[in-house]
Amino acid sequence: MQEFLNSWALRPELIIILLTFGTLYTRGWIILRRRGSKGLATIGKLILYWSGLFLIALVLMSGIDVLGGLLFFMHMIQHIVTMGIVPILIWCANPMPFLLWGLPNGDKVGETLFGPKAGFRNFLSKFATPQVSLGLYMALLWGWHDPAAYQAALRNDFIHDLEHISFFVPAMLIWWHGLAARPRMHTRLLLWQRAAYLFAAGAINAIPGVFIALSTEVIYPYYETVPRLWGFDALTDQTIAGIIMWIPGTMCFLFASVIIFWRYFGGAEDPALKADFFGFSRELRS
Repeated sequence: MQEFLNSWALRPELIIILLTFGTLYTRGWIILRRRGSKGLATIGKLILYWSGLFLIALVLMSGIDVLGGLLFFMHMIQHIVTMGIVPILIWCANPMPFLLWGLPNGDKVGETLFGPKAGFRNFLSKFATPQVSLGLYMALLWGWHDPAAYQAALRNDFIHDLEHISFFVPAMLIWWHGLAARPRMHTRLLLWQRAAYLFAAGAINAIPGVFIALSTEVIYPYYETVPRLWGFDALTDQTIAGIIMWIPGTMCFLFASVIIFWRYFGGAEDPALKADFFGFSRELRS
């Protein structure tokens, strides 16, 4: 515990990014509240969004990040939080309308980025489909757990940051489709498809976790070269890390999948979206 409390490393670039997105979201949230849209701009969404930003700051600047260079299972906790918890919090906070309303001329920015003929929207429509997102998630998750790639990330801060980004972005895409979050640019997956989709993502996450947990040899020799903390040898540390990835990490996806399956078999309706947030914005301005 002492190591955790004394090992905070504030990163100005990360703080600026988090505060920028947090400020934009909050400003947009306040504007929508003042315009009488309390049903959209709920206190719960504001809490969810800031909770997601706080968790990013916690796992990337606190002792968790420092200890991740010494303990494999602490490094794995970082990944589980940024891939399985933070995306859920952010998407459930419905960030897009609030971020756009938080910008000066947010409606014009929104049309530029997400309008019917916008290049960015067309890019996402073609290259961020559910299938591509799942394939990208699998390729990067499994690829980074190659011993050479993983150890390179542990030894080089830039590569380490790149690793976190290439875990976080595909995870955001997976949850974007799985939770049917806005903005919606593809054919909306039906309830059972969303449940199966998240189940598949959970299976992709579980496979390397099982391999790591059951391995009888140290896969990443880097951890044999650093001081051992709390009485964990490298192999025990590795086993715990694999179990964390295998069970809690996979359960983030499976739990959501089960909830959606339950809604499906319970006869829940899955109505089409009546209007996207651009239509909602125009309605507010009128």
